[in-house]
Amino acid sequence: MKLDYNKCITNVKAFLPNDKEIIKIIKLCRLEPLNNNWRIWTDNSGNLLTISKNRKIHSRKTDDYSLKADDLYLKASAKDIAKISRWAMISIGDNDCLLWFLGVDDRLRHVSYMSGLWTENKPPLSSGIGSLKTIVQYIDIETVVGETQWAATLPLSNNIIEKILLTNVGETIIKEITQ
Repeated sequence: MKLDYNKCITNVKAFLPNDKEIIKIIKLCRLEPLNNNWRIWTDNSGNLLTISKNRKIHSRKTDDYSLKADDLYLKASAKDIAKISRWAMISIGDNDCLLWFLGVDDRLRHVSYMSGLWTENKPPLSSGIGSLKTIVQYIDIETVVGETQWAATLPLSNNIIEKILLTNVGETIIKEITQ
């Protein structure tokens, strides 16, 4: 029996009624049920989100990021993605930065800066369930400020820009996503 996307979503909602983030994660990451199994979802790169019988949610990423081209901004720079986005979450480490952008098309995109270089855009599911749950919790909040992590509507406010500039890679990040 073939289940359709909406039926699979309904099954997830019924099986995990207290999980407030899972449906939003499925939609923002553009996941599809694998072989019409509502417990296994995949993105366009083969990354998997699985729901076990004990109601635990796991993600498994693939090392093959040969994405199927279904996004015009797949290879775009962080600057170009920021221009078509309405919200961003920025997490900065010593010499790296992870960014998630919510586009005006309600598509979540993931960009990273590692060791001084902007790296290949990756599917959001590859960042893990923990990160995605945090993103979903903050996505409707205008501004969340932390020491090394920020979530804010775009364009970024001066307050957020000033805080990002205090980090090791802040100047590079701000130049890339605001100019």
